[in-house]
Order: sequence, then structure tokens, then C-alpha cells
Amino acid sequence: MTETETETVTDAAAAYTAAVAAYATALAAARADRDAAYADTDATDKAARHNRCMRTRAALVIAVLTVSGCAALTERDVTELACDEFAQYARAGSPVETRVSTVGSIGEIMPLAAAQLQEAHALLVNTQESPAEAWVIASDTFAAACFDLGWTS
Repeated sequence: MTETETETVTDAAAAYTAAVAAYATALAAARADRDAAYADTDATDKAARHNRCMRTRAALVIAVLTVSGCAALTERDVTELACDEFAQYARAGSPVETRVSTVGSIGEIMPLAAAQLQEAHALLVNTQESPAEAWVIASDTFAAACFDLGWTS
């Protein structure tokens, strides 16, 4: 690697680190504001708040990537990320806690995904706490969407 290439990589890494730190600070502030504003709400309001929070997180991730210069995520990149994450989960087993965390982490990038993958993810979301039979069907649907979009394991 030449000296110029090393400097470029170092500069990019510093920009990424700064962007991640800014994201963490913004997320902590948003969480504190959210918790203060919704301290005494019922379960329906809390579920709606959670959905808004997840959308906000996704928007913040996209903003951080944009600011850091890493926002060139294509539909193909998102497919690879989501399908790789899901494949890692699938090899690890299927306790409900793992399902929920995997579906949540995949969901953060779904706004950038192909429609077919978004639909398969929606099925995962709807069955993440369902009996195993429903989860297996949703998992197979998501895996099929991954393969249809060109992902290879």
C-alpha cells in the first residue's frame, strides 16, 4: 500500500469513527428525550413509540453513513448485509430472543432493501414470537428472497 493510500484509509477511518461517535451521542440524547416524554403511557403508545424509535434509528444510521462518506449502499449491499446476518442467525439456532434480535438488526437496513426482501422481512417480523412452524415458513421465505436476489451463502 502506498503512503497516499494509507493516508486515505486513515482519513476515512477517522471520519467514520467521528460519525459513529456523533451517532452514539445523538442516539443517547434521543433515548433520554423519548423516555422523558413517554414515561407514563400505556402499552399501545409504547409499541407505537418503539416503531417510531426504530425508524429514527434507521434514519440516524443512514445519516451517519452519509456524513462519513460511506452512504453508497446499494440494494445489492443491503441484500448481502441482511442475508449474511440472517444466515449467521440460522446457523446459531432459533430461540425467540435470537429471533427478535436478528429481525431487529436486519430491520434497521430494510428501508434500503429490495421490495421482495422487505416483504419477506415483514413476514419475519409478524412471526418472530410465533410457534416454530410459522417461524420456519417465514425463515424459508426470507432465505428464498435472498437467493432470488442473487445472494450466495
